Amino acid sequence: MNYRVIFLIIFFAVGTTEIFGQSYITPNYYAFQPDEQSYFFKPIEFSEMQNSVFENIWARYSPDPLSSLVVNPSNIISFKEDVYAYGSYNSATYEMKEYSCFACYTRRNNPDVLLSSIQKPAFNSALIVSPFTNKRIKLGITYQYLGNGQNYYVLARPTYNEDQPHVTSDVSYNLSSSRAVFDDYDNLQTRAHFPSLYAGIPIGDRLYAGLKINYANYKVTGGQLVDGKNVNYVDDIDPNSGLSSNRNRNSVYDHWEYTLALNYNFSDHFNLGIDGGYLNGDFDQVGNENWGRENINVDETFRYKYYANNEYRADFIKTGDLWKFGIDGQYSPSNDLDFFINYRIWMGNQDLNYGLNTNNVWMNLTIQDPNINEINREVSNSESMRNTFGQGSISEVSHLFSFNFRRWLSSETRISSGIQVVFNINDKNVQTTDRGIQTSTDEETIDGVVEHSRFRRSESITEFIDESTLNQFSLYIPLIIDRQLWAKTNIQLGALYIFQETEITEKRNVNSAFEIYINDNGMESLLEDSNSNENSNTYFENPAYFNGFLMISFSPSNKVKLGITGFTNKRVISPSLSQNDIGFKVSTELRF
Repeated sequence: MNYRVIFLIIFFAVGTTEIFGQSYITPNYYAFQPDEQSYFFKPIEFSEMQNSVFENIWARYSPDPLSSLVVNPSNIISFKEDVYAYGSYNSATYEMKEYSCFACYTRRNNPDVLLSSIQKPAFNSALIVSPFTNKRIKLGITYQYLGNGQNYYVLARPTYNEDQPHVTSDVSYNLSSSRAVFDDYDNLQTRAHFPSLYAGIPIGDRLYAGLKINYANYKVTGGQLVDGKNVNYVDDIDPNSGLSSNRNRNSVYDHWEYTLALNYNFSDHFNLGIDGGYLNGDFDQVGNENWGRENINVDETFRYKYYANNEYRADFIKTGDLWKFGIDGQYSPSNDLDFFINYRIWMGNQDLNYGLNTNNVWMNLTIQDPNINEINREVSNSESMRNTFGQGSISEVSHLFSFNFRRWLSSETRISSGIQVVFNINDKNVQTTDRGIQTSTDEETIDGVVEHSRFRRSESITEFIDESTLNQFSLYIPLIIDRQLWAKTNIQLGALYIFQETEITEKRNVNSAFEIYINDNGMESLLEDSNSNENSNTYFENPAYFNGFLMISFSPSNKVKLGITGFTNKRVISPSLSQNDIGFKVSTELRF
């Protein structure tokens, strides 16, 4: 078949896709993903037990004193030492989760699940001191640090189509593939700091007040510069090509959290605490992608030239706040038995805005045929513009209830267990407007005479209204056995059963209209149409799995404790995908 005919067929197919193939915004729509982290717009806590496996447990299952600060900041008063210092390194700082975009169907049953990475602190430290003569006043600081570097496209991502970065196709070029590309620069740096300040003040003999101030700062910056040669893109007759791209992304998230707490000792056997707090945060991400390509082919039959250029910019903004309230109690009927009860509620709201802008120029073809006494010249040019903007809101309410106990079975052995349930309701509403304009010109000349010309202009506008509701029930049942093996060696063995039942209901209303104008050798035609449709989707998930850990600690003196912990880190990402890792942690405690 004549190469010119093949080219025209492909060109018309691409142009048709621009109008009819993008009626739904899906996760594949974004050339890069908006950043999502589990601590965005959430309180950040830190304790020995919250790292890794038990990070979602809000109860005191371990003698670790930092766990009491998670429950109630006023428990800082319970530190008996003048100075308490803690430091640890955690290897499990990288976790996968299913990616969900600002406005799209999640398509959970699709086996090609898009993933995003959850970055977690590797270095954790705490310092609690009694700075005044009155040693009942306590001050403390905790600090967590996250820092790593990775490739710009380290994760699985949609296949990148050069001409339309928000559309996937089989004829595409993926910069994360193993093609002959020379990367001049490919790096993405993540840095995050999570400091918290604590203060505890006694008010009388039985009442204590506590204060916590937490700040979170998370930044991601990086990009990818590519200058490639000899990339076989179209077919085997295209051995020479040039590719250049400049991609960069900058994400910034920060929040302030303020918590006030009280704790009252009714007797030596029973105390009750309450706390309340407020969090306010902002997330801003800006990304730019500039892409250019040129292919030139010369052989005995014809000369071929192809050129494409794309510019893409995306802005994602979230602002939100969260109110929290908690009540906790401890009852100790004897010296070898403790009961704990805890209830918490979080109520959060977020406003989101985003905009996507794409401008494309592509396809320029020249053919010369020396086998006949005339020169055939065919030129095809196309330009397109795509603008998408949306806004919406997210509201989330979570209830947590836990009950647990600690029991000394002997002077060397203690067992801890209990139950924690969490009810989470998340409602998201997003309105999106998507507008696309594309123009194309085709012209064929033979010996300088225009034999055929064609002009095409298409315009589409689509409005989406997306609503989704998530109802999730989570059950956690931990079991920890703590045993003193020798005078200076202690071992902890723990297991955690996790069950989650999730129901997600999604609803989408789509109103779209398009117009296509064609002038083919002077013959004009106009096609207009509009349509509306509504789609809904409800699905359920109920994964259940176990995690466990083993911690061995050694105390060369009563002032120093060294520990090493190994743990499993199983995560269910989607119905078709899970993560199974093994990590470790080393820690040091000092008491003076």
